[in-house]
Amino acid sequence: MKHRAETVPAPGWAVLSADCRAAAIEVLNRKIEHDPNTGGVFIPRVVGGPIFAGFRAWPCGDLPVGLLCVEVQVHPGSKTPLVRLPERIMHEQDGRRPPSLGHPQLTAAHYRHLPLLIAHPEVVLRSMPPPGRQRDAYDRRLALMGVVGGKRYFAVLERDRTGRRVELISFSRRNMTPTQIRSLLDRAAKVYRPSGR
Repeated sequence: MKHRAETVPAPGWAVLSADCRAAAIEVLNRKIEHDPNTGGVFIPRVVGGPIFAGFRAWPCGDLPVGLLCVEVQVHPGSKTPLVRLPERIMHEQDGRRPPSLGHPQLTAAHYRHLPLLIAHPEVVLRSMPPPGRQRDAYDRRLALMGVVGGKRYFAVLERDRTGRRVELISFSRRNMTPTQIRSLLDRAAKVYRPSGR
């Protein structure tokens, strides 16, 4: 299903098999993990251009969407700064995987802010698990909050048990009052503000 997008998908993306598209994206991931400095320049182009448009229209594999700064990387205990957007989460974000409603109202312009939010969050939160939920997953999960382009965004990340993989599991834009923000910070198990923010 082709999703409305501000950027036209990369030429030929639709005619490639899902395996070919996923393999091409994995080559990108490996290059970025090998040289994060190059990734810092390249990822915004990926998320802001026709590659992301093609991925959103026909999700496959795990798209690179950001690099964690060293200060933030240590909090989930990650061995890699690379943050990936899995195809299943892209489906959920666009509301194509019930019962998840996702955030289909987000446009390509909103997603262009994602690499900057991941690299330079204003606040990093670690949530307490709801009653009855396993603590393990929440110990491996972080919420990043920040204002980018004049709007407040949230990104929730989760690392796997090996620490070698970090996934974006939710991205949203929220209009919050100062009181709501204070309440959110008060409920968090841990709050961390990276230096310089």
